[in-house]
Amino acid sequence: MPTISNTAPAISSIGNQTINANTATPALAFNVADLETPAASLIVSAASSNPTLVPDASILLVNNGTNWTVTAVPTPGQTGTANIALTVCDPTLCTTTTFQLTVNPLPTISLTSPTNGGSYSAPATINLGASVAANGHTIAKVQFFSGNSLLAEAASAPYVASWNSVAAGSYVLTARVVYDAGSTAPSGASSVTVAKATDLPPPWQTALIGTVGATGSATISNGLYTVQGAGNINSSTDNFQFLFQDLSGDGEISSQISSLQSTGHNDLTGVMIRETLTSGSKYALMGMSPGGAIRWQRRSNTGSGSSSTKAGNGTSPNVWVRVTRTGNTLYGYKSTDGLNWTQVNSSTITMAPNIYIGLAVVSGSTTTLATSVFTNLTVVP
Repeated sequence: MPTISNTAPAISSIGNQTINANTATPALAFNVADLETPAASLIVSAASSNPTLVPDASILLVNNGTNWTVTAVPTPGQTGTANIALTVCDPTLCTTTTFQLTVNPLPTISLTSPTNGGSYSAPATINLGASVAANGHTIAKVQFFSGNSLLAEAASAPYVASWNSVAAGSYVLTARVVYDAGSTAPSGASSVTVAKATDLPPPWQTALIGTVGATGSATISNGLYTVQGAGNINSSTDNFQFLFQDLSGDGEISSQISSLQSTGHNDLTGVMIRETLTSGSKYALMGMSPGGAIRWQRRSNTGSGSSSTKAGNGTSPNVWVRVTRTGNTLYGYKSTDGLNWTQVNSSTITMAPNIYIGLAVVSGSTTTLATSVFTNLTVVP
């Protein structure tokens, strides 16, 4: 009697697949066939080489006779590669085909500014910043939100923006990265508080210029102007607490520096005329350090480096400083009694007609606050 031979069943191949984390493959089609065994009697199974990434139970098989589909569902949050083996068996023989599944990580985004728990005085300027890890994806932009309200967008790194004239209230701020073909991923949230500046009589306002890790403050009480600030005023950018009012045209500000705190860094306290409230603005400042050095400091072009000229030494509270604007010329003065003034220097700095005039304090460190007290303050006009 002739021997009846059995041939192994056939199974079609599937190409390697690449997907993003937290998504499944599409339903991938393949076929099975056998010369001796009906399709309904063939046994099809699937197995993963990486059950942490793709458990066997998460490989879904659907059949319609000889036509099958397979869908692989990775574990949420997992990335990496797994070989997915598809096997078809008749009663005695089996055939296997394998495809590789790569699960790529999603982009990640973190909100770097403002810090959680930050506090500001209204009307506030809140600097927004985010850090993005692309993880192989194409980043289109970063969006900044207060709740569900879009505040600003940044199309390229560094992903920064500014939220200006923020009214008193409590806000929950987040960032969102938009990547590839419109997919998005959110950051964590930072909660900030903007307090009503009841202690700042009009026209005084306060703002944080630039970005620091320690939020400053400003108060006015019984002729004492107390400003607490971190950061630096130097180089091509600066970050500090500014107590200011608007200035249109010519004007001047003078004050006695009654006390200033030393933090052991590059502290600086003084009066300032400034073109804008952005970090690289043109400015002129007449001030002193806790060590007693009196300085005339300025930035003549937006975004350029600062220049500083030492003008002797003084001892608080016997130091008065003044900055005057006449046309495009700014003058710096010092005094030991507020009556007899000595011109220290002058600089030609072309500014817009409408600018800002006020008090600036820095500690020399973005994470350390320094407190200075001004008295006998005069602003003209």
